[in-house]
Formats: sequence, C-alpha cells, structure tokens
Amino acid sequence: YFPDTLVTDLAVPPLKVVPVLFTAAISGLVVRDNTPPTISEFQLDFTLNQLILTFSEPVRPFTLTNLTLFTISSANASSPNSRQLTGGQVLTTADGVTVVVVALNNQDSAFFKLNTQIATNISNTYLSVGPYSIIDMSGNLMLAVNYIRASAFVPDTRRPQLIQFSLDMNTGVMVLTFDG
Repeated sequence: YFPDTLVTDLAVPPLKVVPVLFTAAISGLVVRDNTPPTISEFQLDFTLNQLILTFSEPVRPFTLTNLTLFTISSANASSPNSRQLTGGQVLTTADGVTVVVVALNNQDSAFFKLNTQIATNISNTYLSVGPYSIIDMSGNLMLAVNYIRASAFVPDTRRPQLIQFSLDMNTGVMVLTFDG
C-alpha cells in the first residue's frame, strides 16, 4: 500500500486514490513455449566469410556447437553440388538473439570460392541443417531444415593479400602465401 502523499498530483481537479480491494493470483494461464526454432532466412557473405542465420525466435548461440550439421547446396533437392561444412566459429555470443553470425573456416570458404557450380549467387545457394543444432530460450531443439534459399549473397570482392614469401636460390623456387 502506498500513501496518497507519495506522489504530488498536478492534475486539476486532483485524481482520487482508488484502493485495490483484492489481488488475484493467476495460475495455470501461462503456456509453456513448445515451439522449436527454425531458420527463417540466411545470408552468405564471402567478403567476410560469414554465414548469417536468422531464426524464427530468440536462440542460445552457444548451443550451436556442431557446424557439420550444415550443408550448402546448389539446388533445393539432393545435389552432387553440395558441401557439408567442416567447421567454423560462432561469432555471436549474446543469448536471446534471432540473428547468429558464423565465421566459415578456410577449408569451406576456399571450396566455395573455387567451385563455380555452387554458392556463386542467390539462385544456387541453399542451406540444409540437421536436427538439434541449436536451442531456443525455452530449451526447445531446432528440427531439421531442408533447402532454404539464400535471402542475400555477397561475393568475395577483396583482393588477396600477400602474407609471406620465401625464395630458395639453390632450387630457384619461390613460395608465395596469401590470406584466405
């Protein structure tokens, strides 16, 4: 109970204090969230080497630990032009988000950049994900996702950077090493 002198009422005429005569405990009306999250869209960015996932509801990114459940293919059906990811790193750390950013590893990134049959534009970039890859804020596991077409695609527009080189004057061999 708060006294009517707790707040100065500037309204003219002054508002009347209305006491609450009862409180009702509401029980049984809270419905548990049993809906598993789904991927509503995804983007593939080869300039940053990132897979950007948008979920249907807030998720816990730290539960996304098995990136080998993700497959990128060139068509919305079983295709010989597909690649199961071999790893990567989840960059999003905050809980309760709907967008999760994954850094592709060098192996997967190089595969896509060298292959002209898959992941060269939106029309040949599809994502499938095995079940139980991520958990939402209520503890629901995501079910399998089949052949979602990319909503955005960014090709690699960066020029390679020379990282190091070595020259063996005895053999006449020069080795150049470039970034990913």
